[in-house]
Amino acid sequence: MLHRSRQIFALALGLWFAALACATHAAGAEQKGLLWKIERDGAKPSFLLGTMHSEDERVLKVAPEVQRVFDASASFTMEVVLDDQAIAETAQAMVFSDGRNLKAALGNDLYNKIVPLMAQHSVPEMVLPSFKPWAIFLTLSMPPAKTGIFLDAALYDAALAQKKAVHGLETVQEQLSIFDRMTLEEQSQLVADAVKHSSELKAVFEEMIGIYLKRDLPGLQALNDKYTASDDSKLEQKLIAELIDARNLRMVERMAPRLKEGKAFVAVGALHLPGDRGLLRLLEKQGYRVSAVY
Repeated sequence: MLHRSRQIFALALGLWFAALACATHAAGAEQKGLLWKIERDGAKPSFLLGTMHSEDERVLKVAPEVQRVFDASASFTMEVVLDDQAIAETAQAMVFSDGRNLKAALGNDLYNKIVPLMAQHSVPEMVLPSFKPWAIFLTLSMPPAKTGIFLDAALYDAALAQKKAVHGLETVQEQLSIFDRMTLEEQSQLVADAVKHSSELKAVFEEMIGIYLKRDLPGLQALNDKYTASDDSKLEQKLIAELIDARNLRMVERMAPRLKEGKAFVAVGALHLPGDRGLLRLLEKQGYRVSAVY
């Protein structure tokens, strides 16, 4: 039950595949690295780690350089705190509460296509009608869960074990309301695109993991040249504005108190880091010195 709950929560945490498909802003070749030191006069250095929301054991293996910094930090900040309330809110947000149902929203043809695909994610057909289309899209945009322990969750557990102060940069509502503001037609388009490209998912994630392990942020962004969340360019631009640009501005604003305290360890999806509108550039514009550690 725990691993299933955490996999549901991972859908909200970072929106990894959707973010991948929307990461179109140019990144400098110098933006290579996953762990970054964030410095400004008057506070002890803090660190920003780009994560991959994956349970792959290669991703879960924390490098010694990262572990040392994490152990020495005074606080841990992630996108959304992975507590019981957040898990419950995520599960509740994914289902209709107004009498609508998924089959009517998608139509018979598309609905019938998702039934076997969702079964691979341990979601039986009997519960499918209650799901919102965007929840189907996010589910089909991730590999089926095996353990439910992804990197962000492992860091969160470690922070609790070390009795660190734990903070979140966003709420579940803020993350998932992005999709609730979309029309059912737009949500259905995302589902159709996810179904269309479902056979490519395993290869996409394998390629993504390989690039991530090389700590190649521009390489992660370059995957956008090959894969997109939607074949609809207008919908794609809408996702870019909501999933990347707006969230990056919010994250930078909310991590400011932690950076002022110093010795903070912040972990967010790696695709939030690079680019002219990424966290690294935004922090530099606010007067922070940013340098790669690992």
